[in-house]
Amino acid sequence: MDKRTNAGYEIIKVISLIEEEFVLGVKTVNNKQQYVTWCCVNKNNYHYGHYFNDYKVAIRDLFERAQQSIKWTLEYLED
Repeated sequence: MDKRTNAGYEIIKVISLIEEEFVLGVKTVNNKQQYVTWCCVNKNNYHYGHYFNDYKVAIRDLFERAQQSIKWTLEYLED
């Protein structure tokens, strides 16, 4: 994966879906790591950030967001 950043956060995890991806970013502020998950389109349109101070909580949010998007997509396809 090429190194990507957004708003000072380095993107460290990516879950790619059909039309979007969910990413986890990290940055260090005052010797503490801060995390964010975003929904991202076209690898440059980041939106709906969820911000965390704990990696485990952030990675759980990343997976939950991707899972919810998959669920909505499957429900749409069933209609």
